[in-house]
Amino acid sequence: MNRRMRMAVVAPVGVSLLALGSAALVAAPAQAAVPSATCTVTANTVDDKRVDVKGNGFKPAVDVLVLSKSGNQQVRTSADGTFKLVGQKAGSSFSVKEGNKGRTQCGTVKQAEQKDTQDQFRKGFRQGFEDTKELCKKPNANKNLQAVDPNFEKGFNAGVTAALNSKFCK
Repeated sequence: MNRRMRMAVVAPVGVSLLALGSAALVAAPAQAAVPSATCTVTANTVDDKRVDVKGNGFKPAVDVLVLSKSGNQQVRTSADGTFKLVGQKAGSSFSVKEGNKGRTQCGTVKQAEQKDTQDQFRKGFRQGFEDTKELCKKPNANKNLQAVDPNFEKGFNAGVTAALNSKFCK
């Protein structure tokens, strides 16, 4: 095999591995998750010793099995493929099994809060960066640069700093 041929065969594999990043290294081969289904656990607003389990992206009007250490529970998805279990016993991790497909991990309340914190930071960063970049292009523009969510605000401030230190504002 000549050198050019090897590159043609190896390059797509290398690009694929780069695109997958670390996800390819940590993917569990035993059970694949339901591709478009997601599930979250949130604190119950009435009883702080209880949680709510919400899912979406499942097949419409089918029975799914919600699994946890405190017991399994079957629930029927709505016409849009969502479900919600209110007031479940807190303290364990939840997952959902749809038919013979793999499990969709729901996690815990703490994991959901951490993900929300990261999402708010990313959104704030993008908004702060874009707003500041626009201000640098138009120095007399008057924009409101305040954010509401504390994690959004941290991200926003980091985005502002990054924009001010970038080529847009120099």
